[in-house]
Amino acid sequence: MQWTTEQEAAITSRRQNLLVAAAAGSGKTAVLVERIIRRLLDPHDPADITRILVMTFTRAAAQEMRTRIGTALAAAAATTPSAHIDRQLALLGSAQISTIHAFCQQIIRQYFYRLDLDAGFRQGGEQELALGRLEALEQTLFEAYEEASPEFLQLADFFRTKTNDAQLRAAVLRLYEYSRSMPFPEAWLEALAAPYAEADLADLTPLWEEWRAGVTQWRTQLQNASDELALYPQLQNAREVLAADYATATALCDGADWDAIYDAAQAYAPMRWPGGKLKDEAAKAAKTAAKEIRDAGKAWLKGWTEGILAAAPATWREDLQVTAPLVAALVKVTKTFATAYTTWKKSERLIDFSDLEHYALTLLLAPESTPDAPLPSDIARELAREYDEIMVDEYQDTNGVQELIASLIARADNRFMVGDVKQSIYRFRLADPTIFLGQYERFSRDAQAPSRRIDLRENFRSDRTVLDAVNEVFARIMQPPAAEFSYDENAAFIPGRTITDAPENWVGGSVSVRFVTPSDDATTMDAADIPPADDDAEEEPLSAMEAQAQAIADELLHLHETAVVQENDGAFRPFRWRDAVVLMRSVASRIDVFVEVLRSAGIPVYAEQAGGYFAATEVQTMLSLLRWLDNSRRDLEAAAVLRSPLVGCDERDLAEMALLRNEEAPALWDVLPTWLARLTDEEKRGRVGAFYALLTGWQLLARQAGIGQLVRRIYEESGYHAYVGGLPSGSLRRANLEALYARAVEFDDGAGGGISRFLEYLEELQRQKQDLSVPSTMGENEDAVRIMTIHKSKGLEFPVVFLANIDKEFNRKDTQARLLLHRRYGIGLSRYDAKRRLTYPTVRWHLLREILRRETLAEEQRLLYVAMTRARDKLYLYAGPSPTGAHAAPEAARSYLDWLWPHLETGTLPRWDVQTVTPIGNEAVATVADPRLENVRQGTLTGTPLPTEISERLSWQYDKPLATQIPAKVTVTEVTHHLGEITAALPPLPKTERPAADYPLPILTVQPVQTADEMAATKAVRLVATEEDAAAESEIINDAWVRPPQFVTPDMRPDGGARYGTLMHRILAEIGAGDGTTTAQAYLDQLQQAQKITPAEAKLAHRRDLDLWLTCDTAAEIRQSSFVLRECPFGMLLPASVALGVPAGDDEVFLQGVIDCLYATASGDLAILDYKTDRVDTANVLYERYHRQLDLYAHAATRIWQRPVVKKIIYSLALHEAITWQDDGGAVL
Repeated sequence: MQWTTEQEAAITSRRQNLLVAAAAGSGKTAVLVERIIRRLLDPHDPADITRILVMTFTRAAAQEMRTRIGTALAAAAATTPSAHIDRQLALLGSAQISTIHAFCQQIIRQYFYRLDLDAGFRQGGEQELALGRLEALEQTLFEAYEEASPEFLQLADFFRTKTNDAQLRAAVLRLYEYSRSMPFPEAWLEALAAPYAEADLADLTPLWEEWRAGVTQWRTQLQNASDELALYPQLQNAREVLAADYATATALCDGADWDAIYDAAQAYAPMRWPGGKLKDEAAKAAKTAAKEIRDAGKAWLKGWTEGILAAAPATWREDLQVTAPLVAALVKVTKTFATAYTTWKKSERLIDFSDLEHYALTLLLAPESTPDAPLPSDIARELAREYDEIMVDEYQDTNGVQELIASLIARADNRFMVGDVKQSIYRFRLADPTIFLGQYERFSRDAQAPSRRIDLRENFRSDRTVLDAVNEVFARIMQPPAAEFSYDENAAFIPGRTITDAPENWVGGSVSVRFVTPSDDATTMDAADIPPADDDAEEEPLSAMEAQAQAIADELLHLHETAVVQENDGAFRPFRWRDAVVLMRSVASRIDVFVEVLRSAGIPVYAEQAGGYFAATEVQTMLSLLRWLDNSRRDLEAAAVLRSPLVGCDERDLAEMALLRNEEAPALWDVLPTWLARLTDEEKRGRVGAFYALLTGWQLLARQAGIGQLVRRIYEESGYHAYVGGLPSGSLRRANLEALYARAVEFDDGAGGGISRFLEYLEELQRQKQDLSVPSTMGENEDAVRIMTIHKSKGLEFPVVFLANIDKEFNRKDTQARLLLHRRYGIGLSRYDAKRRLTYPTVRWHLLREILRRETLAEEQRLLYVAMTRARDKLYLYAGPSPTGAHAAPEAARSYLDWLWPHLETGTLPRWDVQTVTPIGNEAVATVADPRLENVRQGTLTGTPLPTEISERLSWQYDKPLATQIPAKVTVTEVTHHLGEITAALPPLPKTERPAADYPLPILTVQPVQTADEMAATKAVRLVATEEDAAAESEIINDAWVRPPQFVTPDMRPDGGARYGTLMHRILAEIGAGDGTTTAQAYLDQLQQAQKITPAEAKLAHRRDLDLWLTCDTAAEIRQSSFVLRECPFGMLLPASVALGVPAGDDEVFLQGVIDCLYATASGDLAILDYKTDRVDTANVLYERYHRQLDLYAHAATRIWQRPVVKKIIYSLALHEAITWQDDGGAVL
């Protein structure tokens, strides 16, 4: 391969720290791999693969790198055999090429004994960690509410809503997780309250810079406008107004401190703009332009005077000091939560990703380290000696913890960092691009510098037209103050891909911008099917979104018919579906529309629909219903449910219900019966009345059963599951509901709890970006158009890229939150007036909002950069109808279109292809409501005739009906209990001939194929001995407030006879060995020490029952036996006529079971023992109930061990009695 000069320098430079700023498509991964290979194959100073540490961003990247290195080494070994290369190939599997988390985990496992950490720790799953966080948070807040300090109660009141303290919980979790991205989280938390308590205004530099830049620009614009008006004597009065504003702007510019600025801003009294008609068109235009400048300046100043300058600096200081206790209280409860969560994780022997980093950092930091002076430990110094080079891929995505880990184990000249700050798009994962930027500014481009920067600018991926567009746009917008990075000549692309002799139908050649105007007959969906608005949802009408999707579908169909793309080897081939990708900033509430439209057009689509699950209409409806069942006073949720297809009420119905509310019946739930009684529409009264009856039943069930059972009951009784299946994308909607049910079952099997706790669990998953949606049924390697977010596309490339919704406004919710956080400037919190229950933004809240606004804008620029650079041949940009006069400075942009518009309007790039289009295929996606959906919702027949083929298949009958009654496999328990009504009439088991007396017992070690718990779980029929037993069990189940203790595992909760029997069988399978021990307590102690049972299980065991068993004659006989097998599984074929009592000819069934205990008697024959925990009055009941079971056991044992079973024993733990009967040598009584 031919390397560029810069690439060759990055590959061959030695004994210096290197920062490789690699632009998109510049081959950074190839350079990194080549550098490793060159180091390994260096003829003068060959490196060893085990002495190179490579840290990547993902496991997939690590595996790809390992594969490339292996391939190169194998090729080198084939051409130049050497022992060194063979050694590198042999050691490649153990080479340190992994994610930074995998590297941290290795350090922890190696030195865990230096940490307060169990050696058997494991990395927890997101779901179990989410439940652990909830448990720790509940404990923390419970203790805080009990302590009831004034500061905490004020904090809780500050975050409280009308119904709960969910915002307080979210604030604690967010502050905790943000702090974990810091190398010293405790120190960072401790420092948060100081700027408030000290009321220091000295570190407001970002606000000061923003103010100075804005007011200076305003003054300059006023001067320019005044100079323009001086050309027209008739505009002298307008010049006087501008002069007054200019004087104010000058006073604001000259303000030496915030007090002077505040006084000048408050003194501003804008003069009235002069009116009058002008005949001179030039004068009229100049006056209009001057007024626009003045109005913009007034609006800018108004934003400040209504914001930070609404109060004097003295008030700022007071606000900060009053808020200081609130900050301190939040820090305290967060630290308490951190301790509780850590304790929980240690009790479960779990760690999370941040633990991996922080435990590793603890090992690498010397005890005397401080946040200002981190020092390497002996472990860090040992690792520094171990690695000759430390390489970090995707360096722009590291955080402070990861950077400190790498620096502690590095030497002065052995770091190699590669990345592209323009592609740092993971701020939501707390990546810190300022780390890369700091190194970028500090490192020198001098080839001999100890810390050298190399810029890889040549792009080998994209066509020149795409690169020209990127260079043009980002040279203008990616500049301070709009960006954290300056897109200069060192960052601009150099085209490295050559395209020659391209055919006329080649897809490339221009960057196409399409403004999509919906046709007049654009179809809109039913209002009930429109997803509710949220922070990520598109605000444009659904028809506009549909039109944009249809326009893209039209273009895709055209490309598929006519276009060709270029392969990497330069050859041209016809366009395939998989050559195209549709990118979006966010897919929430849009992806379903795009998938549906493209599929309706006959275009195969692959979309990892991992976003927007919780915003899906059917999921929102179910969650609203659960919230209403949890709290019947939640009228907003009630209205959502009543308005949904579950009930079908309209706005008039809801208004009538609302008017019926009063002090005695304050909620819709309370007035629903009254409204029903007054309703004259019989059909509606019946429909809503039936739902109300279901509603009350569900509310009762919610108190008695698990969430999974409740959700399944709602699906079945409401018909909603079937209803959504008939809507567009019905299979996906039903899958979404099934995902919700699956998560509910998982919740029940875990920590469990009521609806409220389940909803908190889902909110935690949302906060953690853990989605429940199901994956696409189409594989990602199939020939299909991809739809994904820009984040998902990073690292990928496609011949054709469609960037949709470029006119969507940026999501600014992070800058408007009540709690703002920043790694350097700490916390932004408002002042709280508890008496009036009002909040006032503090100056530090304004400070953080401005900083986060800048950082958000910079990240949006980087996202646009990533999206545009995914295209190899062709880039399409799609928006809604063309805007008029959308002019905005880069730092004031509200959408991607604002950044692109100046280039599109002026056509500065020759190959911008800008058009306004109207989709031609809108009618293809029109959705007409099927009247049969109402039948589905009502649970009535739709009247749809069955197709002949289906009807024939459904009516087909097997010509041997008797055989359909014979199971292929049956357990002894099923024969004994489930088929109890026929066992009395069963024929005797076939007699087994007694073998020769001198036939020895085989020496066997029989290992059960299942544990006793697993076998108990697979029993088909639950055993309930008496009505008393069933009643006792039902009583426990129906009591919603009685819960077993947390330490009892789900499988061992004492809520039924079957589970108690399982426990006793497990214990009895272990005790009774011939070691002389005859007390239950001694055996239980032994079993606990061997970790065969838990202390909780030992506590549940009935010691008196076990003691009486150990002292009986049967137990003594077993202790004396030379051959004992316990929990012995078996399987055998048996004639169905014998096993099941049916005339089935020669048919056989496979019979399987587990013998509790099989042992040899003194005579050498066999005896079978079965333990029973049934509550019965007499031994005869047990004999009648179970003798058939033991007959089958005896028959199996005789056939397997070739020894007769001469004794069968049932030992009753309830009667403390052994029921014994003997045979004459066969297996039949």
